[in-house]
Amino acid sequence: MKKIMYSMFALMMAAFTLTGCEDVPAPYDIPEGGVGGGGETPLPEGTYLEADFTTSLGKFKSESAEGDGSIKWDINYSSACITGYADWDGSGTKTNKAGVTFLVSPEVDLTKATEAYVELNHAMRYENGDINTNNSLLITDNYTGDVKTTAWTQIKYPTTGLNGAQFDFVTSKANIPAEFMGKKVVVALRHTCAAKSSTWEVKKLSVLAGKVDETTPDTPVTPAVNPQGKGTADDPYNVDAALKYIADGGDATADVYVKGKISKVVKYNTQYKNINYNIVDEKSGQELQVYAGLGLNGAEFHALTDIKVGQVVVICGHLTVFNGTKQFDKNSKIVSITGEGEAPSPDDTVGDLTTPNGNFETWVNGLPNNWSTASSAGNAALAQSKDAHSGKFAVEVTHVASANKRIGYKETALKAGEYTVTFYVKGTAGTTSVRPGMVKVVNNVADKQYNYGDYVNDIPNTEWKEVTQKLTVTEDGTYCFVIMVPKNAASNALIDDFKVSFGGTYIIK
Repeated sequence: MKKIMYSMFALMMAAFTLTGCEDVPAPYDIPEGGVGGGGETPLPEGTYLEADFTTSLGKFKSESAEGDGSIKWDINYSSACITGYADWDGSGTKTNKAGVTFLVSPEVDLTKATEAYVELNHAMRYENGDINTNNSLLITDNYTGDVKTTAWTQIKYPTTGLNGAQFDFVTSKANIPAEFMGKKVVVALRHTCAAKSSTWEVKKLSVLAGKVDETTPDTPVTPAVNPQGKGTADDPYNVDAALKYIADGGDATADVYVKGKISKVVKYNTQYKNINYNIVDEKSGQELQVYAGLGLNGAEFHALTDIKVGQVVVICGHLTVFNGTKQFDKNSKIVSITGEGEAPSPDDTVGDLTTPNGNFETWVNGLPNNWSTASSAGNAALAQSKDAHSGKFAVEVTHVASANKRIGYKETALKAGEYTVTFYVKGTAGTTSVRPGMVKVVNNVADKQYNYGDYVNDIPNTEWKEVTQKLTVTEDGTYCFVIMVPKNAASNALIDDFKVSFGGTYIIK
């Protein structure tokens, strides 16, 4: 009897407990979307969706529409990242793979909205086609659960600052069309890659109340172009015609002649003795890049000042597109050059020549002062970068997949002992690797045996990383400090704020 009474009492208590819980209100309504694409915290007023992809995709889902499904949105570099260029089979070699992949949001409630826009904080490189076409922002009010059967509407966003020489994060805003107001919608990012793939990194995606001004065009108005010439030695293309040739898929292995005025002299390569420069069409203002071009009749250049802005040149070489940039491929040659052009400032010098220049603030003829070695210790192509750890400039050390490359400080007399080397490094297109070291130099010949420290790998392109290592000189002599970018690095390396101390005293700073 006692057992029955205890059982009945337990049932009554359970019923009371459950009934009581039914009437307890939630502390707040959990909105659709939320931080990270659907978190459990309430959204700020005027925010319909706020997705932060620093650590996860949240409630967003990566969905494949075309391809074998191996191309996926994933978290990389503290962003939602996607690319069709990767080491797919673990062989150590990256290849391009075709595919179409969506990053799909949770449902966004716009039933009370009268105006709304999408805000993207993102970066992009290596896009060879139209940015909006291959890296699309989409919306639908009737998501079927299948990206392939859903009717999507594209929202074009401004592309200023995207697809440049580095992964620069920019904020793009675009209004949601009026027909989606008062509805529940789903937004998506669609990445398309075929023969070549871009890399798209998205840190944050928000849907916000209001409207952005779209009256100012994202890019300058396209100038009136007038392609002229036949691309021959007797009748060279103008710049407009050369750009059209590339856009139309012209033969990238054929010798083509182009005439234009030098508009910018960018970089001199000390190793290969070539120059990066631009030529412009004076009427349309359109520019064509000349990558690693050679001088008159294919001769080597000796300095950045061998050509000058304002000179008119006829160039022969191969026209191509690389990472979205239309250009003359390397080893084009100048056939003729006329005009004196604009004389550069004396020595084309920026900065204080009296400093050791460990901070890379002093440049002479496009190269960092004191970072040119008489020996083969320094063998890398160097370029000035405004993406600096401190000050105005850093140096970009070019990575080459076929060989290790080194930036070397000028030959310096050192005493035997322990030296502390400190510098900051950052990747460009992706992660990079470095290895500091030194080498003894006798009669301007570097010893074959380099004294290296440890490899520092997986250095991101999103933030600077400090490197500190100790190097030992076993005997007095002349040495070069070097920083090696190994051939298996994924990108170029930015170097800044290089310091060397000995016995507590800085000898390079």
